[in-house]
Amino acid sequence: MYLDIEKYADSRLVKPVARECCVYCGACVCVNPSPGVGFKDGELVFDEDSITFDKDLQVCPVINASHSTTYPKPPVTEGQTVDEFLGPYLEICSTRSTDETVLKKAQIGGTVTSLLLQGMKDNVIDSALLVDKDKGWIGKPRLATTTEEILDFAGTKLSEASVLTCWRDAIKKGHKKLAIVGMPCVTIAEHLIDSSPDFKEFSSVHALKIGIFCMEAFNYRGLFAEFLKDNQKIKPANIQKVDVKGRMIIHEITVEDKIAVHTYSLKELHKYSMLGCLPCHDYAAEYADISIGSVGSEDGWNTTIVRTKLGKKLLDSAVASGLLAKKELKDIEHLRKVAALKKTLKIGEKTREPASKVTRDWISAGAEVMDYSHPGMLKPILKETAKEKGSQVLW
Repeated sequence: MYLDIEKYADSRLVKPVARECCVYCGACVCVNPSPGVGFKDGELVFDEDSITFDKDLQVCPVINASHSTTYPKPPVTEGQTVDEFLGPYLEICSTRSTDETVLKKAQIGGTVTSLLLQGMKDNVIDSALLVDKDKGWIGKPRLATTTEEILDFAGTKLSEASVLTCWRDAIKKGHKKLAIVGMPCVTIAEHLIDSSPDFKEFSSVHALKIGIFCMEAFNYRGLFAEFLKDNQKIKPANIQKVDVKGRMIIHEITVEDKIAVHTYSLKELHKYSMLGCLPCHDYAAEYADISIGSVGSEDGWNTTIVRTKLGKKLLDSAVASGLLAKKELKDIEHLRKVAALKKTLKIGEKTREPASKVTRDWISAGAEVMDYSHPGMLKPILKETAKEKGSQVLW
């Protein structure tokens, strides 16, 4: 299941790829609590002796996603329908919170927050790994242990946050039923950790996985500092709320203390996405117990993909308690089309190619990543080293 990286241990290329293509899931720091591995100012930092090939890179979703022969497949259980673009599932529907407090704080629909609240009520979970933000909208990983904290941390954050770094904290604090909420890269990393016999201490306390639909995540410096602050003159500290549904909607608090709404196309913002998102082909968080987004549902509603019996039990409980409203998803084909786009990738003016092939080609051809519509976000990855090592350096 895992990439056999040991034979590449002398490569000068693996570590720079891991560093430069990092998606900040926090898996490496989770399994390797070394002071030489961590995050500083929004970037992965490690000394050459601290990063290990037997742990850190084995749970890296970017490294594994870029290797088609070892990339883990979502587990399939009895009763599931398997869709080539959406992955295995038991049910797909539209849901929406009925709680006005949740709707005011959360992203469109409020389903994720409602499921967590129901999970706490039913004793399915006793804590949750979530993402908070500071005044500048920099994402911060948090361990929520109360319903009040779950509400406090609700809503879209957009920028990267190493949420899995708090997994070890949950163990130290004695939590036994942990929920982890994250984008597909996070759920992939969770699966890599959960299914490895080397990390039983983590899987033994893991109770629930909630995945968030994601086409790509954004680099904080590019989106907030360069685009919003410098180009659009919107200070991150003045942003009240952000929603994403086919476009990005920014709610800004003006000097007159009013709300100004700004809308941007996702295509316009593509150049600010993280490079590590390119090899990922999982749009609908296929490794989760339940996956949440908005594509395919009416405005104000979430698209909910129930994947496991645990996910179905929790959703049914939230509906029965009146915390969630549920109805049929009418436009599943639109959802499938969007998910299909994530299975392939368009870079600049190039034609669509398999996403994993694109990343492999950077290495085998020694290509400079600066050519791939991400200006200023990535230095060329040891181009001469790649040529010197040949096409088998990493993949």
